[in-house]
Amino acid sequence: MPEAPQEPDSAPKQVRKKKVRAKGQDLPAKPPAAEIDIDQRRVEKLDELQLNALESPNPLQGGLRSAAGDLLYIGLQMKRTIVANIGGQMGVSDFDRVSPSIELLLRVSRQADRLASLDQRFSETQQVTRSHLPDPGSKAENLDFDTH
Repeated sequence: MPEAPQEPDSAPKQVRKKKVRAKGQDLPAKPPAAEIDIDQRRVEKLDELQLNALESPNPLQGGLRSAAGDLLYIGLQMKRTIVANIGGQMGVSDFDRVSPSIELLLRVSRQADRLASLDQRFSETQQVTRSHLPDPGSKAENLDFDTH
């Protein structure tokens, strides 16, 4: 059986062309306002963390959260400084100049992570402890073991 002739598409297919940058052409820079907004949001979140830490009924947990917030804020300031020192383009040889700063930023970040982990474990321990306590006014709470 002979095949029916196929009709050509009436609309031509659109081909997308990739834009190619010439060698050495800089990438468009991020608008500074966008980065400031992100950093500003981070500062606001850190302020909120610090306020919550100060309101914590447990001084140990509040201290851990506050210290973690301090380290996160220091890390943010270090990141800003590193980014400002890097500037536009950076070659491999330039990494030797900023590598110690990046290493220090990573150490500060690791320490903040450790404090956050301690806070998380502390919170989980408190939740488990609370779930094992008898309800106030329950019969188990009112047992007098001296009379038996």
